[in-house]
Amino acid sequence: MLLAGLCAGCAATPQPVASSQAPDPMPGIVFASPLPDSVDRPLLLRVLAHPPPPGEALADPAEWRFDTLAWVYQQAGWRMREYRETRDAEGRLAITVDAQAMPVATPQPAPSPEPDDLHRWPDPALRVIVDRGARRLYLRVDDDQVRSYPVSVGTPDNPTPLQTFTVEHIHHQPAWYPTPSIRRDHARRGEPLPPVVPPGPDNPLGDIFVQLQDRIGIHGTNNPASIGLAASYGCIRMHNADIAELSAALRVGDRVKVTPSFVPDPSIQP
Repeated sequence: MLLAGLCAGCAATPQPVASSQAPDPMPGIVFASPLPDSVDRPLLLRVLAHPPPPGEALADPAEWRFDTLAWVYQQAGWRMREYRETRDAEGRLAITVDAQAMPVATPQPAPSPEPDDLHRWPDPALRVIVDRGARRLYLRVDDDQVRSYPVSVGTPDNPTPLQTFTVEHIHHQPAWYPTPSIRRDHARRGEPLPPVVPPGPDNPLGDIFVQLQDRIGIHGTNNPASIGLAASYGCIRMHNADIAELSAALRVGDRVKVTPSFVPDPSIQP
């Protein structure tokens, strides 16, 4: 239901991960994904198959299983990129996780530039700078040209992290897999969400999803009125025409930095 990115509320079409481990013959649950070698697989399956009884501190079982596995992967130094629950032909719960064995990045506040550096591009290796405070994105086209676009960023409850990301993938016509917490938020507002929203005019990701790390992405939107606001679950939204232009300029491996503020050269025009 989520991708790296997903923003916390946004996910693109999942990338399959080959599993070298066969599903365990546990009654009522199948775990069809690789796990770190340090994890006691049978014990974890038994725990996931028997969530605690409902209470004020416990959300729905799906979210409880998601949080449990996210913690397990984090302790092992893996990053969980996607989590999905389905039912097999026999009615058993099947859990699929897309994970990557790498340290989980910790967001670091962007350093405050010195006054003399405010009007200079801070790092030639950066392709994109997102000014979270002003809600603008800057694309460095070449040494002499920088383009600027209005964006939407995360809400105060789900802020867009201040850190440097790397472009991992560019998805065209992505599907959206809302997380359990996002589905619960929408249900409370009387707007129930399906497990997956296919590509199309109702997809909050728009036509393109630029996948960054740690469940964050830059994508289009089906709600252009939100551009310029702090309105997302952590992702960076753009007008669909703008994300098309941005994605055409980006390549996998390009670096994107989110800063609290950025004062560009006066010659840069919105």
